[in-house]
Amino acid sequence: MRHLIHGEAFKTYPLSDRARQFPAMLGLEERQVLAYLAADLASSTGKIVDLGCYLGGSTCALTEGVRQSGVQWSPDDPPVVSYDLFITNQFMIEHSLKDRGIGVGEPFQSVFRELLGENAAMVREVAGDIRKERWTAGPIDLLFVDILWGWDINQHVIREFYTALIPGRSVIAHQDYIYSFYPWLPISMEYFSENGYVEFGDLAKWGTVLFGVKNALTAEAAAVDFKRDLDLNTKERLLIRSAERFEGYPRALMELSRVVLLLQEERRDDALDLFADVAERYRDDEIAQHHVKLVIDTHKLAPSETSGRRRREPGHAATRGRTSPWSVLKRKLVGRN
Repeated sequence: MRHLIHGEAFKTYPLSDRARQFPAMLGLEERQVLAYLAADLASSTGKIVDLGCYLGGSTCALTEGVRQSGVQWSPDDPPVVSYDLFITNQFMIEHSLKDRGIGVGEPFQSVFRELLGENAAMVREVAGDIRKERWTAGPIDLLFVDILWGWDINQHVIREFYTALIPGRSVIAHQDYIYSFYPWLPISMEYFSENGYVEFGDLAKWGTVLFGVKNALTAEAAAVDFKRDLDLNTKERLLIRSAERFEGYPRALMELSRVVLLLQEERRDDALDLFADVAERYRDDEIAQHHVKLVIDTHKLAPSETSGRRRREPGHAATRGRTSPWSVLKRKLVGRN
């Protein structure tokens, strides 16, 4: 497991043109790491779980890796299980589905299978609200997660899917780990790291972080409610620790996630102090400044609130954001304008 999550060997993994060009909000490294992990971890005894597949960019990379692994599988029991709501919204139409004749509120599962082509036979797709799903299919070799839009979804995924991971073998790939609006994600993973359940691994641009599973998640650990059971001091400490693992825009976004947490906890003055400090320190970083603007817009921060603030010392304790603008920037970064 450790050789997979350290050393960035995935950066040289050869992807097919199809996997490179598949419509997705994933950068090249993110596609490479999924294929690389699947090629090594695919087995006849476990599953590869794809949480939040959308049109299938992650699924395409995962199935490509499974093919390279040489693992045999039955058509009645495919190796990859992909989850998504599979319901179209306006943003999807504007950026991915406008030529498909699909309206808002309509399913796009047929597009998912069409784009996957022959690899669709390797996938069992599950449509619906992930919070209503139960995992009963045995061990999970590889878990790709791009669906943690709230504290409740985070808790559900931990309880249903993390508990099926295999110590010393399984890997979790968290897409959008480097993101300003999901404080629950770094809080929970730092908690599990601190308590010996997972090991931090590499970062694949633009936001996927790898974790190796060191020990089986106990029922007690899986039952922790990260929103209600941890006090604000603990949540902040875990977010600070996560930020300190990175440099540049990843660190900036981790610090902004602490701003979002403080706003959610109704500690507006503390949040604004930290926000002003982060905005100033990363004023020359395009991605960081894009997220600074997202935080202003999402939380309706007035200019008078964000200027002339004092520097907030780390550790002083006291929903998802609008993602469309970030998605537009990500499209630019991964070459999908």
